[in-house]
Amino acid sequence: MPLDARALRLEIRKVYSQVADDPKKGYHFHTGPDYAAERLGYLPEELAELPGAVTASFAGVGNPLAMGRPRPGDAVVDIGAGSGMDTFLAARHVGPAGLVLAVDMTPAMLELGRQHIALAGLKQIEYIEGLAESLPLPDGIADLVISNGVINLVPDKDRAFAEALRVLKPGGRLQIADVVVHRDIPPAAREDIAIWTASIGGALLEGEYLVKIARAGFQDVGVTWRGLPFAGASGQRKADKYEIEGVNIQARKP
Repeated sequence: MPLDARALRLEIRKVYSQVADDPKKGYHFHTGPDYAAERLGYLPEELAELPGAVTASFAGVGNPLAMGRPRPGDAVVDIGAGSGMDTFLAARHVGPAGLVLAVDMTPAMLELGRQHIALAGLKQIEYIEGLAESLPLPDGIADLVISNGVINLVPDKDRAFAEALRVLKPGGRLQIADVVVHRDIPPAAREDIAIWTASIGGALLEGEYLVKIARAGFQDVGVTWRGLPFAGASGQRKADKYEIEGVNIQARKP
């Protein structure tokens, strides 16, 4: 039975609504600033400059900004921004003359992100409800597109990468963190929503993932970091079964 994209989105919203409400509850993945600093290479001093409420719900799998920080005045799009740790770090770099557009499909995360804007006083951030496959943004608006642990949850990845290309300016950068597998997932598991919401069912083989980015029209596609974001989490056993790895991937629009 083919995967029901609408049902999948509903289940993903449920999971991440729980993360927004109770980030320390315990999930199949890690959350929070200590995890980000110890396992993913975020700078503790930068995280300490953000309100604790912003970093508590972080649930990424890599570090998009480690591949290059946005410049002052840049426009950044964060696909699947969640509560906004990457969003807020980017906003500090672009400054008051810049703009960070945080796109997410989960109402609880959108509400939390907007509360965080008021808390941090970073008026250059705007939260927008939308899907990675159909970003509600104009063409060529962004100097940089980032995303963290989200594309694996998107049913139509080709469309998501096409949308990322569309909203970038010529020469703009794509910097995403995600999970890839090194042992292919059987069709039955690919159709299991529970395995998708565990950030496994939608993960691609690394080569397939990179080819999709290149076919969307990006150049200079490459992996810059590898890690094991599920190590020590309750989801490690399933992650190990398919040899899941966290990766930072960068690319450029011609």
